Amino acid sequence: MFPQVLAVPRLEEKLVVSRFKVYFDSQATELRQSLDKVIAASMEIRSSTLLQKMMQAILLLGNTLNQGTNRGAARGFRLESIIKLKSTKARNNKTTLLHYLIRVIEQKVPDVLGVWAELPTLEGAAKVALAQCGEEMAFLQKSLEKVQRELEMAAKEESNQSVAFCATMGAFLEEAEAAARNMSGRYSEALRSGE
Repeated sequence: MFPQVLAVPRLEEKLVVSRFKVYFDSQATELRQSLDKVIAASMEIRSSTLLQKMMQAILLLGNTLNQGTNRGAARGFRLESIIKLKSTKARNNKTTLLHYLIRVIEQKVPDVLGVWAELPTLEGAAKVALAQCGEEMAFLQKSLEKVQRELEMAAKEESNQSVAFCATMGAFLEEAEAAARNMSGRYSEALRSGE
């Protein structure tokens, strides 16, 4: 049996692409789920009325604090500036702007505190790194190219193992390329939705 295995042309390359085939479904499923979380969270953020009210309250607070300056009539703010709410403290050095904002929201628009109910996938999406998803997409694409090359090489061979390899890997490649195109579309959508 062992000499027969050694007689298989390009054995190492065939093993590499066969291993990729074994793990493709789980890798593709995990990547698809990550992309879907980002897309769903983006849609939730865009449609959340409570989040809009919260952002309006933050803008109002900023404009009130900056009244009389050239920054006092802002029509918007950068999301990075929200971090300053936690770090900007009152004279007593205990209360932050964030504490104050929450107190005001509790008194004036308490329904806004239920914003998380409108954003159920946000926490999971926050754990997704789109750059890593891009790297995984590139890896899958390169691996599919290896499968294609190996199929082309195996098609030139005239052995029973090569015929079986071509049949199995050809069917896999067709399905995997369709899945990769689908994921590529989802990745593009996830990138657009994060803008």
